[in-house]
Amino acid sequence: MRLAMPLVIVCVLLCVTAQVGWCADAKYELQTIALTATSSLEVTLAAGETNAAVYVDADGKWKKLAVGKTATGVRFSLPDDAVGSTVVLLNKPKWLTLPDTEPPVLEAVSVGGISLDVKAEGMNAGRFAETPKSITLTVSDKLNPLAGGRVRVTIDGLEASECGAQVNITQSKDGKHADIAIEPGKLAAEKHAVGVTVVDATPRHNTLEMAVAFSTAPLLQNGGFEKVKSGGFAQNWRHAAWGRKPDTEYETTVAKGKGRSGNALKITGIAGHLYLIVGQQVEAEGGKTYVISGYYKTDGEGACAASFYGKPEGELKEQYISGPMMPAAPDWTPFSWEFTAGEGHPLYEVFVWSKYQGDVYFDDLELKLKQ
Repeated sequence: MRLAMPLVIVCVLLCVTAQVGWCADAKYELQTIALTATSSLEVTLAAGETNAAVYVDADGKWKKLAVGKTATGVRFSLPDDAVGSTVVLLNKPKWLTLPDTEPPVLEAVSVGGISLDVKAEGMNAGRFAETPKSITLTVSDKLNPLAGGRVRVTIDGLEASECGAQVNITQSKDGKHADIAIEPGKLAAEKHAVGVTVVDATPRHNTLEMAVAFSTAPLLQNGGFEKVKSGGFAQNWRHAAWGRKPDTEYETTVAKGKGRSGNALKITGIAGHLYLIVGQQVEAEGGKTYVISGYYKTDGEGACAASFYGKPEGELKEQYISGPMMPAAPDWTPFSWEFTAGEGHPLYEVFVWSKYQGDVYFDDLELKLKQ
């Protein structure tokens, strides 16, 4: 039953406001009256039948509310212990359990079929080669039904509908369990955060908020060297010379239009002591094996290689391993090298490098977890 408004107030008071709200599920619909008053008051409503009317007092306790009939509706007096701010429920349904101050509970989460630990701080599903087809969550409430119509899903801060995502909610017969299935669609190749808000169907809507993270970004950023910073350096990459000495002369830059398609990385050894590197920090996991691949070519008799570095920490020594030297190649030549990241390093970095005079070019570099 829905209350007819407006609200008629039969008393003198300093401030009073009233509003009507209900949960979005018709099956578990509630109609509440929120009152803010500076003194006790009598309220008359153009309404029909009432059943088990209750209100919440200043201590947050739900109490029975005496409601009388009038010729055109109902009338009740706001008790003294409700002065300030209160919520009145004229028709308390049988399915509603009060009091209830506990939010719903997250029972299970999976991203792309991978189950996550719901008790972990910051749920992160890790990296995916492409957008996972589904994200599923199971939520429950031991006392009251969930307001399925009020479930809110955001992807990277935008409403799911704005991202083209689909959200399907299936509730149990008593409404206390819900499976939330999210089909995110096609997302950009970057890090993503999915936020989910679930409330129960109580007058004050106890709320559960959670976030799930995953990434579709490549392990190696700008491997095609199409993004260029000022000075001609490749974005996301560190250009340097290890063991540089006064006689060292070199250049590491992006050669525009010189790649297999678009740009390429160019490492030029000119004179002196040469150990020329271009590297990038990567989000590797200790104990896992990776493959770095791409294309290279050289001018002259130079050679080059790829390598991997794990930063030392405490008693943990650094990890530095290098792939085999790649011989001179006048045309674009594919290469591939696999390595295993050591455990526990706080930072990992991959490099391509040369120790020789002349030009070495790299393009279309990729780093992938070995399957």
